[in-house]
Amino acid sequence: MRSIQILKISFLLIFTFACSAIANTSSTLLEKVRQKNLIVIGVKTNFEPFGFTDSAGIIWGFEIDLAKKIAQEIGVEVGIVGVTTGNRFQRLEQGAVDMVIATAADTRERRKIATAIEPGYFGAGVNVLLRPEVSVESWNDLRSKKLCGLAGAYFNKGIKNRYVIDLKVFKSLELARAALSQGVCAGLLYSEAAIIGYLSLPEYSGYKANLPSALTVPWAAYLPLSEKGSEFETLIGEIIAKLHRENYLIDLGEKWEIGNSKFLIQNQALWSFTLNGKLYCVRENDRAWRTECREKAFITSADVEGLNSVVLGIQEKTGLNFSFIYDEYDRDSFSNGLRISLSIIIISTILTIFFGIVGVKITSSRFKLISIISKVLIFILSSTPPLLFMYLVFFGFGSLMYTNYGFNISAFWASILCLSIYHGAIISKIFYESIIDKKINDTSYTFSIRTVPNILQEVSVGINGVMVNLVKSSMLASAIAVPELLSAVMGIISNQGNTNIMMVILFLLFLLITTIWLSFIKRIQLLLIKKYGNKNE
Repeated sequence: MRSIQILKISFLLIFTFACSAIANTSSTLLEKVRQKNLIVIGVKTNFEPFGFTDSAGIIWGFEIDLAKKIAQEIGVEVGIVGVTTGNRFQRLEQGAVDMVIATAADTRERRKIATAIEPGYFGAGVNVLLRPEVSVESWNDLRSKKLCGLAGAYFNKGIKNRYVIDLKVFKSLELARAALSQGVCAGLLYSEAAIIGYLSLPEYSGYKANLPSALTVPWAAYLPLSEKGSEFETLIGEIIAKLHRENYLIDLGEKWEIGNSKFLIQNQALWSFTLNGKLYCVRENDRAWRTECREKAFITSADVEGLNSVVLGIQEKTGLNFSFIYDEYDRDSFSNGLRISLSIIIISTILTIFFGIVGVKITSSRFKLISIISKVLIFILSSTPPLLFMYLVFFGFGSLMYTNYGFNISAFWASILCLSIYHGAIISKIFYESIIDKKINDTSYTFSIRTVPNILQEVSVGINGVMVNLVKSSMLASAIAVPELLSAVMGIISNQGNTNIMMVILFLLFLLITTIWLSFIKRIQLLLIKKYGNKNE
C-alpha cells in the first residue's frame, strides 16, 4: 500500500515538472500574435538606411524589410511602429510593440530588461564624425575633447571611461547633430553605420571619420523579457539564422547600399557551415545554440565546462575578465605573444654573449688602429637607445633594402639583432674594464676564451644586470610590429577593455620570466666558474 502511495507521489511530481517545463517554453505572446494574425514591430525612423521616413510619411529601410520578412516567415501580417533610441525598450515593456528591430546593440545591460535574439541580424561599431578643423589620428588623441552623443547609446560609458573624453549627451539625434554643426563639440560619437551615411550628405562636406571603429557588437532583435527561453525566442532565432544561411541579409545590405559588412559575411559562413553533411550551428538539448556559434560576450559559466567554466564563474562574481583563458582568439594571441617573447629573449641572450665576447676580443687586439675603431664602435652601439636602433635598422636600412633590392627585413630578426648588438656592446665594455684592471697588475695578461670564466667571477653582477635589462627590452619589439607579449596584451585590452587585469598579468609574467631566466644565467655562470675558473689564469 505504501509503495503505491510513493508511486503516486512520484508520478505527480514528474507530471508537475513536465507541465512546468512545457509552460516555460510556451509563449502567450506568440499565441496572441497568431490569433490576431499580426505582429507589431518597433523600428527606427531617423537612422538611414536602416529605418527612415520619406516625404509621404512612409517608413523604409533595411530593418523594415527585415521586419516584413520575419512576419512572412511566422505567417502573419506586420504592423510597423516608429520608436526612438530613448523609448524603444519602454514601448516593448509596455506592450505597445511585440518586438523591437531598431539598431539596438546586444549588451549585457539590455539583456536584463529584454530578451535578445541570437544570432544578431547586423553588427557595427562606434566611430566619431569629426568637424573639418579637428585633427586626430587615434582614439587617444580625443582625450579631454568634447564630443556630442545620444542619451541611451550602449557605447557612451565604455568610450567615455576608456578614452577620458568629455561627452555631452542629447535626448535626440537631431539635437546632437545640430550641436555638432554649431561647433559645440569636436565630433559626434555614434554608430559607424550611420556616420558612413552622414558623410555622403552635402551638409557634412569636409567632415571626416578617420578613426578605426571601436566596440563592434551585434545588433539584436528584442522580445519582452518574459519571453526568455520561450518558443517565441526560439522561433525568431531560427528565422534569423536561416536568413543568414540563405544570404538574405547580405542581399538586403546590398539593396540598401550598406556596403560589404564583415559581420554579415562572417555570420553567413558560420551559420551555413556543415560538418559531415550536417549543419554545425544547431540547437542542443537545452534549446540553446551550440556554444561555438554564440556571441562570446554572452557565454556564461553554465554554458561551458572545465577551466573555462571556472574562469567565467570568477568573472561573473568579481568582474575580473580573464579573456586570455576562456576566449579562444585571445588565448591564441596571448600564447603566441608569449612564445615570441621567449624566443626573442633566448635567442638574443645567446647572440648577446657571442657579440660581447667577439667585441672584447677585437677591442683587446694588439693592433692599435683596430682596437680604437672597435672601442668607438662599441661606444656608439652601447649609447644608442635600442628603440632608436630598431627604427634605424627596420625602417631606415629596411627601406633601402626594399627600394634597391626588393627585400623585406624580418621585424622579428631585426629586433633580435638590435637587442643583441646593443647588450653585447655593453658586455664588451664590462669585460674590457676588467681586462684593463688585470693588466695593471700583470702587463703580460691577454684575453682569450679560456679566461672568460675568471672574468665572470668579477663582473657577474654587471652581466646579470645586462641580462635583466635584455628581458625587459624585449617588449620594445612591439614598436616595429612584432606580435610579442606586450603587443598581444594591448590587443586583448583594446577588444575586451580589461586593462587592469591584463596589466597585472603582464607585470607578474615578466617578473616570473626575469626571475627564472636570471636564475638560469647565474647557474650557467657558476658551472663555468667551478669547472674552468682559476686554473686557466
